[in-house]
Amino acid sequence: MIPIQNFRLQRLPDRPGLALNSELIWNDRLVGRVLAGAVMEAQFSLPDGGYLLLVTDDCPFEEGLHIYLLNAWYELLEQDILGCPYTAAIVENVKVAGDNVVTFSFIGDHQVTVYDQPQILGLLGRKGRLKVSGISPGPR
Repeated sequence: MIPIQNFRLQRLPDRPGLALNSELIWNDRLVGRVLAGAVMEAQFSLPDGGYLLLVTDDCPFEEGLHIYLLNAWYELLEQDILGCPYTAAIVENVKVAGDNVVTFSFIGDHQVTVYDQPQILGLLGRKGRLKVSGISPGPR
């Protein structure tokens, strides 16, 4: 994994009762993908040409973290959500820990590790490639 700065999010207008969403932008170009969340916390290119994105909801006292795995054409391969109602959470200390591994702290001192397992993609279809450890994932 290599940290990059090519993506940004353009927040869509708030709609009462609906999740916060943003348009995904690559090098100032809309890519036709809407993602849940508002703040790009970290982004990485993967050895297979894909991307790993960490996006939060911009609500530090009840933060949700969306972990997105995209292919080289910005198609969503897999996603996960971390968070806990009424719990303060901040993504901090993001570090690359290997070709397909990133670590960071979230919800206090909880150390989270995200593994991209590209070899799993062919075995299980489109799901099962991302593995998140160190904290209980939210609903999928």
